[in-house]
Amino acid sequence: LAAANLAPANLASGDAPVERNPALGARGVRGLLAQQDVLRLQLRAILRAAAGVPDVSVLVPFVTTVVDLQRVKAALLEERVALKKAGVPCAADTRLAPILEVPAAAMSVGALLDEADFAVVALDDLQAHLLAADRDNAAVRGYHELVHPAVFELLARMQKDAERRHKPLVLFGESAADRLRVPFYLGVGYRSFSIAPVRLRTVLETLGRHTVEECRKLAARILEAPRTVDVQKVLLSLDPA
Repeated sequence: LAAANLAPANLASGDAPVERNPALGARGVRGLLAQQDVLRLQLRAILRAAAGVPDVSVLVPFVTTVVDLQRVKAALLEERVALKKAGVPCAADTRLAPILEVPAAAMSVGALLDEADFAVVALDDLQAHLLAADRDNAAVRGYHELVHPAVFELLARMQKDAERRHKPLVLFGESAADRLRVPFYLGVGYRSFSIAPVRLRTVLETLGRHTVEECRKLAARILEAPRTVDVQKVLLSLDPA
């Protein structure tokens, strides 16, 4: 699987206004849709580079609504048709996936998957937005690292919606490789992970330590836990190391 992540347009140059809160501004696909020339340049580059490459995916960052994805999907189709008409070798087919980091998108993952082939859950960013805590801000890092019940409830709900549509969700980020949380992910049905190679050994050791049935029971207990401290106790009960 080759995956190309659309890079955000540089809106900080030229006459672009300075945003008061760029983290919640024209990021990712928002910036690209505002600068169609940049979006289409990237799509053409991906299509040309992927000529003859099987199973190529285009990942769309910071998706908020289905319309975001539909506009990129339409632009991708138009650029492929234009390249073929011009006789330029390009990818015969590509898969499209939103990157879920906005809570509103995560809560409507079913509608997004109706327009996509799969979805990538940017777990660290999604948790930061859900808990309103920047993981790089030392003053609120404790809030970001909370094992908040809402995070687990949302992840379980997303996976259930994806299963109904027979579309996979890929968990991405440092939290996706957290040895305490991995059993929960497996217990609610996640089977695809994108993690740093340096974390792979720890994840594999965790996978070999628990059965799927144990993970399901753990997940059920976590989803019934009313408070952060209760979630933490359940996680530690399975992996006290």
